[in-house]
Amino acid sequence: MQSFAEIAPHLTNPLVLIGFVLLLLFSIYKALIKSGIIPPLSKKESGSVVHKILDHGFLICLIVIVLGFGSSFYHFLIILIIIVLGFGLKFFKEHNNINHLEIERDTALAKLEAATRANNLSKGEQDTLIKSQQRTIETLVKQQNNPDLPYSIKDVLTAIADNKPDKAVAVLDSLIDKQAKPIQYTAELYQQKGALLFNTDSHASLEAYQQAVALDKTNVDNWNQLGHLLYRTGALPEAMAAYQQVLAIGKQENDKTLQAVAYCNMGVIFQTQGKLDKAMEMYEKSLEINTALDHKEGMASDYGNMGNIFQIQGDLDKTMEMYEKSLEINTALDHKEGIARVYGNMGNIFQIQGDLDKAMEMYEKSLEINTELGRKEGIARVYGNMGN
Repeated sequence: MQSFAEIAPHLTNPLVLIGFVLLLLFSIYKALIKSGIIPPLSKKESGSVVHKILDHGFLICLIVIVLGFGSSFYHFLIILIIIVLGFGLKFFKEHNNINHLEIERDTALAKLEAATRANNLSKGEQDTLIKSQQRTIETLVKQQNNPDLPYSIKDVLTAIADNKPDKAVAVLDSLIDKQAKPIQYTAELYQQKGALLFNTDSHASLEAYQQAVALDKTNVDNWNQLGHLLYRTGALPEAMAAYQQVLAIGKQENDKTLQAVAYCNMGVIFQTQGKLDKAMEMYEKSLEINTALDHKEGMASDYGNMGNIFQIQGDLDKTMEMYEKSLEINTALDHKEGIARVYGNMGNIFQIQGDLDKAMEMYEKSLEINTELGRKEGIARVYGNMGN
């Protein structure tokens, strides 16, 4: 009772009363958020100043109450030092956590990019996929303070870096399940899930992209990735249908680049089906557009694909002519994946012609570049050719 008697006079201080009232209001606000009755306000909705006040409500209340109790300058100075130290420790802890999370994020991004670069896609298509993967990581990092996630974001990023995307998939699935936002946003989450799984689980990635295009039929990147995955899993008619969607959108938007990409991919399908004349027709259409646009990377890919057709048809001179054109462009662009691929193809031609020394020279050049890039699939293919 004596302690309360000493404190009681301070309770008439306006600052103390205001502090306790604010503390009560902030406690109710936090309880409502935690129970899910109301959503937390974002910076965009509340403004950065209001967002800071809401985020540090307890400390603000504490400062107000302490100022009310501070009956002398000496007491006030001590209290102020304690508060400053408290803020400093809180800032150091948060900053340290942010730095660790940034390291995990950058490591995960680097591992995803390396795996994507090893895929047999054009550089432009690799870049598109990598951008989707970057958006996936950004989405995950934004959830770092979400208490309802099945895993911590730090653990999720660490698992991605270890080539284990299951935890990230669980987080994305939880966001999709709880999503009450526009369909476009849910489609974006499915796209991010598909991009994350593209290098490790073709079937799961395929399912995610199928969900994405079902929700947003105008996203050409999703149709294109869906086509790649269908081709990879052997569903050639369905892959052709996906690439035809890309072509239709390209024509509708008068986007020549999209049309060239679609023609090239459709050529790959026809070639796989053994329809070489149709494949050559598609590659020629793609080359015509890429030449008009001066799109060098596309031209290099088209020449390489046309060379493959000529090789199947037995016209080795024409094959070598196409490969040399592709090599020239890839070298000018310093596109190492393309250079390695062409050297490997040229080695095959020299081997067929019986020029084994020249074939080995090409394979060694291809092996050197693939080793430098860490492309395990390319390295294995070259070793196989050298063994033959």
